[in-house]
Amino acid sequence: TLLYTIKFEVQLTGIMANTVTLSLDGSTTKMSWEDFVGNLTTTKASTELHEVINTAAVMQCGVLLLLMQVGLMMVEVGSISSKHKLHSLIQQELATVLICATFYFTIGYGMCYGAGSSWIGYHGYGGVGPPLCADSVVSSCSREETLMVNRFFRMLTAVSLTRGSVAERVRHPAYLLLTCVSCSLSLPLITRTRQLGWANPYSPHFATGVIDFGGVGEVHVAGIIPALILLPFIGTRPRRQDRQGKSERIPGCNLFLSVIGTLIMWMAWFGQVLGDAPSGDVMARVACNLTVSAVTAALVSLVLGMQYDRRVDPLLATNGTIAGLVGITGACATVDAEWAVVAGVVSALLYFSSSIALLKLQLDDVVDAVPKHFACGIWGILVPALFSKRHLVERAYPLYSLNTDIPCGILYQCNGLGTKQLGVNILYCLSILLWVSLLSCAVVLPLCYFDVLQDKDNIYKDPDDDTADSEEKYLENTDVPDIPSSGDTPDSQDVGSGSGIAQPDTLDTTGV
Repeated sequence: TLLYTIKFEVQLTGIMANTVTLSLDGSTTKMSWEDFVGNLTTTKASTELHEVINTAAVMQCGVLLLLMQVGLMMVEVGSISSKHKLHSLIQQELATVLICATFYFTIGYGMCYGAGSSWIGYHGYGGVGPPLCADSVVSSCSREETLMVNRFFRMLTAVSLTRGSVAERVRHPAYLLLTCVSCSLSLPLITRTRQLGWANPYSPHFATGVIDFGGVGEVHVAGIIPALILLPFIGTRPRRQDRQGKSERIPGCNLFLSVIGTLIMWMAWFGQVLGDAPSGDVMARVACNLTVSAVTAALVSLVLGMQYDRRVDPLLATNGTIAGLVGITGACATVDAEWAVVAGVVSALLYFSSSIALLKLQLDDVVDAVPKHFACGIWGILVPALFSKRHLVERAYPLYSLNTDIPCGILYQCNGLGTKQLGVNILYCLSILLWVSLLSCAVVLPLCYFDVLQDKDNIYKDPDDDTADSEEKYLENTDVPDIPSSGDTPDSQDVGSGSGIAQPDTLDTTGV
């Protein structure tokens, strides 16, 4: 809902209005009284058209969010160490979608958006009870139903972050149990707190609420914490350590899929954020800041990799892109472009240093999801509390126009509200860490105690024959032309078995 202050100046001729002057945001428009009344007249057809346009725009963002699953899946497939793991990964992807949809619509949505208190919803479970639009400023229930689909795709994105990080080593039942808890309990309550509880932008509890425009806390930080809890318990994949015991990166089986998947995720990112933009100028600022931060982080990550490893690694550029997007998502509508550059640089430094730290700690993150979404996600929560401008906050959150105390970043203070804003965002970050960590540990620790967490049967027993370079070895072994033979004997066939090469009748043992 956009709120404007309109100044009317009406010139009267006798008892009839002659001219109407409208002043809106510094621009002045004059029209006759008849034209003014005609513009105020709203027909049923125009109202329905307005609803159709709004619904189509929200659903378009939802479709882009669904593409996020395609991008995540391609990155995971390209990053696993062997193509033989593809079947298991696809099973987890399909199971994640089905289980998350079931538990979110039956439990999670009512808990998050149902009518109730500021902490939890009491209605809307399983579609029973009044929806949130009955008690909120949203007057159209059809729009709320459309937003429900969009919110599900956002929840699905948060849950799917763990899958890529712990790929190849977690049993399906254990992973699906953690997914159920995330969709029905941990993530919905965080979203409820940010949108209707003490952390909502218009909260009166701390004189200001949390500024997190794109939901980096509820999606990226909360979504990746279960992976951070799992990594110490599931061990590492074979060949993660060399013969000296030093950790090294395992190359993925398909670099092309990883790069294309990152580009698809970049495109889907706009659907995650633009759906919350209240006006066209906010949309333009969001798109600009997302692009600037992503490109900056990709370049800095590439340079850091060249200095550290003395080589150009395309994966550093792709991972840096995601790190930059995560770092600016919370502040993409409330900061200027120069601060988006700063956010991108810091995100790249955090990603690169965190990735090296995981290697030192011998924690095997297949897609480097923890450095990208956890380290950069915490930074993304702090960015709006540091660099947000007051007038940009007012444009991104229109209801602030009703309040004279509009917050901003600590860099600009705004009558002391900048310091409070930083404190509220830090408290919000700590609450996410505490809540999701407790629930994740409550699931992971019993599974680890009963030894049903790690998928030991799915780990390679012979990594030399079943690793990322197995395709190259296969091509090397088969790059030999067949030797034609007119009368192969059974003995000669036995000599050539296993390699697919026909052997001659007489074999030169010296040559062998």
